[in-house]
Amino acid sequence: MGSILEFLITNYIEENNLDKDKNGKSKKVDIFIRGEKKSIVPLGTSFGNKISFIMQHEIFDRSYNNDWKIVDGLIRKLRNYIHLYQYIKDRSKVNKDLFDKLYNVFERLIILF
Repeated sequence: MGSILEFLITNYIEENNLDKDKNGKSKKVDIFIRGEKKSIVPLGTSFGNKISFIMQHEIFDRSYNNDWKIVDGLIRKLRNYIHLYQYIKDRSKVNKDLFDKLYNVFERLIILF
């Protein structure tokens, strides 16, 4: 789910020139991470920063921000478990209830693209 959303977000940013200024050059935008301002180029940044960019700049309607927070807090973290050491370190389990919750979020967000 996380990799698919990251691809769709990246593609959306590129297709809608959200990372370009009026002259077609790369532009930086400000986001806030843990209370600190950070300037990023939306297309060339991490998945977490792209999610922050989407929420803080209301790329999609604000009503989706709770879903994006779940993506940031859970789906993005689970995506990192392709790295076995991260899974072992955190000892997180994906049970049916968690999967159902994440899947519902995924279904709501996927239609935005």
